[in-house]
Amino acid sequence: MIGRGALLFFALAAVTGYGMYQLTYDVVALEDELAQRNRQILARQEAIHVLKAEWAYLNEPGRLQVLAERHLDLQPLTATRVVAMSALSTANDAAPRGVAVAAVPVPKPKPTLAAAGKRGTQ
Repeated sequence: MIGRGALLFFALAAVTGYGMYQLTYDVVALEDELAQRNRQILARQEAIHVLKAEWAYLNEPGRLQVLAERHLDLQPLTATRVVAMSALSTANDAAPRGVAVAAVPVPKPKPTLAAAGKRGTQ
């Protein structure tokens, strides 16, 4: 009886030892993976910081003004671009006569759901 008990105890100790050995290496592997993920997070945070700095530089108003003057053919509004109200379409007939406006068409506002609901209830 003692031989079988000792053998059973030895087998149980061996299985438990192997389980602890395997568990230890699994934990080490998970800790390595966690450290790697933390390094990736830090690297990406640094990249985001650099990108934000570049974005701030690229959107600097003085720099954008120089680029716009260099690459865009924008010109100030001249008197030849201003027309009389009578030359505009009938949609602008409600405006007072004799007021000069720019010859750029203004889009009509789209009705909202709230405005549509109010019209339907009246």
